[in-house]
Amino acid sequence: SSTPFSPPPPPPSAAKDFFADMDSMVRPVEENGAETNAQQQQKQQQQEPMPADYNIDPFGVKNDPDMLRRMRLAEVKHGRLAMLAAAAWPLQELFDPAFANLLQVAPLLTQDGRNPDVLNGGDLQQVSPLFWSSILGATITLELLYGERGLKGEIRIENADMIARGEAGRPVFTEVSPGDLGFDPLGLYPDDRPGQLRAKAGEINNGRLSMIALVTFVLAEYFTGKSIVELTPQFFTPIGQ
Repeated sequence: SSTPFSPPPPPPSAAKDFFADMDSMVRPVEENGAETNAQQQQKQQQQEPMPADYNIDPFGVKNDPDMLRRMRLAEVKHGRLAMLAAAAWPLQELFDPAFANLLQVAPLLTQDGRNPDVLNGGDLQQVSPLFWSSILGATITLELLYGERGLKGEIRIENADMIARGEAGRPVFTEVSPGDLGFDPLGLYPDDRPGQLRAKAGEINNGRLSMIALVTFVLAEYFTGKSIVELTPQFFTPIGQ
């Protein structure tokens, strides 16, 4: 009799191998058991160097694989949030007065044009509670659905659509890395493995730079009393002015 996670008895040959690979996504391999194609590819990917790893590990996180994946997931999340915030920071200083005038509400910026924060001051209480509720609700929803994606060694079939169309005979498996939501509407994620590793390293490095930049924005505005737009006019002033 089949287990709850086992597929129905498949026909022989290639279909048998395919269903065996599919089954490996939900059933762990027994010790001394034969590895399926999916698990062999997963092991190969686990032996690859972690993207953007520069061997700086003073706390020995690498010694605990589970903690390493969790820390990488946290870094990816913070990096993505920091990239959005680093882009939004100067944009708000540029366009907040115009939008506030359009909506006939008080600007969020301080009187000297800086973003409101704990150090700069500013009245964040005038922000609509509906906005905060929407942000909180969206965050909770994303965390419940995808908050731990990539922590449990999940496997994704990269060519599932080709298999469904009958254009591929065997599946290509990829281990889901921490923070990999499979969201790529523009098709920018490379198909080749070296390109995928470069893309992941690029995201990590840009996230780290954005986290540093965001802290720099806050401290620079606090100690100088000027906005980032005012401190770096060469980036926000039309050429020739």
